[in-house]
Amino acid sequence: MLQFDSVEIEGHRFQFLQYAVGNAPLLVLRGKRGYVMCGYLDIETADRVGDVAVRVTGVRSLGDMLSATVRSVTGKARELGIREGQSVREILGLIA
Repeated sequence: MLQFDSVEIEGHRFQFLQYAVGNAPLLVLRGKRGYVMCGYLDIETADRVGDVAVRVTGVRSLGDMLSATVRSVTGKARELGIREGQSVREILGLIA
């Protein structure tokens, strides 16, 4: 099942994609400047194409994603000040 919603989080508008692809869902939370992706997606590819992206793991819902810790970042995300170990909630304003 594919779910696509527009959500407001801490005063910012995001697009949230959830797709049941296997034993865990594929999740993406996209703002205007960048996005948070689950472990199904490849951070190296996002980096290579110049995206502002962060990767989180072990998430199964939007709530999980918002509570998650950033595991890896692209160079463009790093330029915005996003670092591994930050919470997703901490970086929302940077990717909104």
